[in-house]
Amino acid sequence: MSGYYRHQGGQRTSHHQRQQQQNLGRCGSQRPSATDDMQLSQQSLYAHEFACSKRPWQQSVTYFCQKVSYQYGVAVTRQWKLFLFLTLVAFSLCTLGLKDARFDTDFTQFWMSDEGRSAKAQDSELLRNYPSVMSSSTQLLMQLPSRRQEPPSADAADDNTAADSVLTKRQLLAHMRLLERVVSADVRVFNLPVQSIRLEQLCLKFDLGQLEIPDHVRGFMEALLPCRIVTPLDCFWEGAKLLGPRGSVRLPGIGLMGSYLPNASPASLKDLDRTYRWTNLDPQSVLQSYTRIIKTSSFPPKHPGASPDSERRHHPIDRLARALSSVGLRHGYTRRPCLDPGDPQCPPAGRARANHSVLDTLSPGCSGFAEKLINWPAEKLIGGASRDPDTGRLTSGRALLSALVLKSPEHLLREYRQNQPLNDWSLDKTKRLLDAWWEHFNKLVAEENSRHEEPIFVAFNEQQSVNEALGEATRAVHWTKWSLLIAGCCAYVMAVLFDSHSLLHSQLTVACLTLPLLLLSVTGGLGLACWCRVPLDLLSVQVLPFVQLGIGTFYCLLMANCYNHLYQTSEPAQHHAVIPVLMQRTAPQTLAFLLVCQAAAAGSLLTPWPPFAFFAGTGQPTDCSWPCCAWPACLPFWPPTAPDGGASEPTWSAADWPESQPARSSPCRAAWAAVSTVGLPDA
Repeated sequence: MSGYYRHQGGQRTSHHQRQQQQNLGRCGSQRPSATDDMQLSQQSLYAHEFACSKRPWQQSVTYFCQKVSYQYGVAVTRQWKLFLFLTLVAFSLCTLGLKDARFDTDFTQFWMSDEGRSAKAQDSELLRNYPSVMSSSTQLLMQLPSRRQEPPSADAADDNTAADSVLTKRQLLAHMRLLERVVSADVRVFNLPVQSIRLEQLCLKFDLGQLEIPDHVRGFMEALLPCRIVTPLDCFWEGAKLLGPRGSVRLPGIGLMGSYLPNASPASLKDLDRTYRWTNLDPQSVLQSYTRIIKTSSFPPKHPGASPDSERRHHPIDRLARALSSVGLRHGYTRRPCLDPGDPQCPPAGRARANHSVLDTLSPGCSGFAEKLINWPAEKLIGGASRDPDTGRLTSGRALLSALVLKSPEHLLREYRQNQPLNDWSLDKTKRLLDAWWEHFNKLVAEENSRHEEPIFVAFNEQQSVNEALGEATRAVHWTKWSLLIAGCCAYVMAVLFDSHSLLHSQLTVACLTLPLLLLSVTGGLGLACWCRVPLDLLSVQVLPFVQLGIGTFYCLLMANCYNHLYQTSEPAQHHAVIPVLMQRTAPQTLAFLLVCQAAAAGSLLTPWPPFAFFAGTGQPTDCSWPCCAWPACLPFWPPTAPDGGASEPTWSAADWPESQPARSSPCRAAWAAVSTVGLPDA
């Protein structure tokens, strides 16, 4: 084998020496130096060892790829006009797929796929029995000041509010009317196990927790528990209108107490036997009347031998009083000022405090029905609040903020499966239920805004708002950013390919000719992904085109360098074959790069992160189309740089091309023939 190497090396060296002599004849008296001879010997030895070190199937694949690439380049050279026309038509047709683009704007899909194990676990037995981590969602309503000039009111004059402030009785009453419509609305739903839905069925309510409440009044207290609504209206009596309850709630057993409590007066029993709502409920007054009636009778029966202190401490009414006092449930809303004293339901205590300043009422913050349990500072309820630095009193506010806390889809699914086991509930149906209520909420806000010259109410949901913002960012086309990117790519390519010695032959037009075709191929790749029903997300639209432009710039510089090298080292009669040989020489590297990219993209399609999978799926068509179609179409337009006259590279001839090589019996000889035709340019 060593003799074979010496024989082949000597034959290859003599071949290069003959070519060197031809170059010397053209260049005059220039003679090859010892360095040139050593370089040729090392180059031929490296090529020979590289070819013989491959296995037979690797040699066959390499030779086949080079031969096909050469024939492909010949076809492009002969019919470059038709090829360019077909390339433009193909990319344009693929671009039409963007009109049917589907955008994935669900924020949860960024972390979890619908078909993954995590999504299936949401519908499993685990989440039916245990609470979800995300157990609630928040619907927010913001009211902005109206720019319409309104007549001055008494409350504005007394409060000395700014012109653009929303802290007036008129603005608060408008806020209350809209929230009252939202709370009392019945939303019709279709194709679901229920026909209508109300807020009290979707909202997350307060919990009594571990309060020691007697069993005979626990049901009454649970029926009175309101939805979790955070609003500046809690500072006023009108906030009770949002809490309900919607149905009739009565104290248990009052109608039957007359026969069992002979000492109770009929007037006191009649006063307690009525329908209770938070608008007329004074818990402390009701508890005092109830306690007075119970304790004046012999109910409940005394235990024999029990001391008076023990009777007082363990009496059910006393335990109820301690439980209500621990959460600050005293007078409810009955002693809070009324925004509209003319309301017939306004209690006397609230009507008496109606002249109180709105700013003074809102300055310390607002408490809910339980003052020790629910207390919100004014800055959480009023946007853009400003205070007097000396007194700390509110002076103005730019927006009113209210929040309705709803149950999560998982929470609703768990409750419906427990309460309605015969109905076919699923996570998708509970999501549709919440979406229907959210759409009706937006409809009510739009109707209220239509009554004003400009929108003053803004409704948004923490999940829906994120999805809408994600959708807007996905669909947005920033022309300024695109223009700067294209200009930067053009400047970079021009700076690299600029030739100060020969401006006429500089390839400055490469960027102007190839970058538009590159953009068209990127757009066509996205359109082809849309034809294949691959949804587009934020990464695919806002990141992928810029990555593909960078990859396309790499191909531009690679082929420009190889094109110049081949053109300068070839005979004038062989210039027509520059493109075929260029395709032949760059085919292995390009094909290997494409295979690696496609393998990585195919592997990423199996990743549990959907945006990365979509990113890889939409990038595959562009990776394939650009080096295979776009670059050969623009190669005939490239003006080569002028030879400098001092090139010492050996010229290649048509006789050395793959299709003119004689057949070799040995696989190593065949591989050597393939490598020798390609040649290895200097690094």
